[in-house]
Amino acid sequence: MADVFDDYWDELEEDEKSLFEEMSEIISDNWIAVASVISFFYLYNMKNDTIKYNTFMQRASNEEKRYVKKLMRKYGKSDLYKNRDVKGTKINVLKIAIDVTEEVGAKGMSAALEKHFSEMAVRVDKYIKNKYDIKADGKVKLPDIYKNQLANSQKVSNKLFEELKNGIIKGERYEDISKTLKKGYEKRSLSDVKKIVRTEGTAVTNAVGLEMFKEEGYTEYKYSSVIDSRTTEICRSLDGNVFKISQAERGVNFPPMHVNCRSGFEIVMGKQDVDSTI
Repeated sequence: MADVFDDYWDELEEDEKSLFEEMSEIISDNWIAVASVISFFYLYNMKNDTIKYNTFMQRASNEEKRYVKKLMRKYGKSDLYKNRDVKGTKINVLKIAIDVTEEVGAKGMSAALEKHFSEMAVRVDKYIKNKYDIKADGKVKLPDIYKNQLANSQKVSNKLFEELKNGIIKGERYEDISKTLKKGYEKRSLSDVKKIVRTEGTAVTNAVGLEMFKEEGYTEYKYSSVIDSRTTEICRSLDGNVFKISQAERGVNFPPMHVNCRSGFEIVMGKQDVDSTI
């Protein structure tokens, strides 16, 4: 990024750190819900229980205890698997239960992400107005965060289920498999969130900026890549190329071109470049 934007990106990085901390807490809460569903399955639906109720109550967190008790009150022993709306083997129904729990978690994470991107759009709008004395508003359509987050949550859920199923087939006890599942779940969930934040953050920042310059009458932009050892081949090849603003298309000639893209653009005015890399 151009040095003149260091203050903006530094501020954005601080916001991202706070967001990641918030998301880590949400992911931990989501894990409690997912783990409780798994616990319920182990407690009441295995031929040979691998986790006893008293053992669970001794080792579980207060949140897990409350969640499992809620499941017990709602379904009772094995009733979850007698639901007319749910068909399949016990293990398949467990998959459905995990998916549903993950869908609820995705909504919570999406709300936090949508708030972040809305605030980012306002911040970029204000920054460009102050920096370049532009009057136009940067009104753009924000990304469909819930759709992205739900897709990511389903991928995490699928991976979790496969690990869990393999553990059950091998006869692993709940106590043994739980820690491994938790670590993988939280790592993958946060990794996916970071990809969304950084990729869509690039998208929102660039889209708001380009829209503002377009409304001011500018017609061309120059693709600007961050050139270092991590630069992708596509961004390296696009660096310095000039395009019509009216033909700008995300993933074709306008960033982000890929996940975790760091590229921006410079506005072109006549034969001179206005130093306005986003």
